[in-house]
Amino acid sequence: MGTSVRAMWARVVLAALAGAASGTAWGQATDCGPYKVTAIQAQSGDLLANVVDASGNYWKEIGAWTAPATKPYQALLQQALATGTGIVLRYTIVGYNCAQTDYGNVPVIVRLYNS
Repeated sequence: MGTSVRAMWARVVLAALAGAASGTAWGQATDCGPYKVTAIQAQSGDLLANVVDASGNYWKEIGAWTAPATKPYQALLQQALATGTGIVLRYTIVGYNCAQTDYGNVPVIVRLYNS
């Protein structure tokens, strides 16, 4: 693995950890998924992903372009879309309803999930 690839993955991991650390305590979170990513939408202010699980099909806001974690999250979403690998989204909201379209809350972790 080349140095630039290692550096990119190090930034992805650090961004995910920074996002998680800025949320509530580790025990107070909701993991959603695994989802299959069916679309990624980049728009002027933020990034959205269309995800599917056994309960349905939902649009999720992934983050604003001004947030440091959004571009690393986008990289993981693109990989999931290209390879068919599942993802898990973690929210700091206890009892978060995963089975809904949500344009107001952003995940603190995007995890690739090989089921």
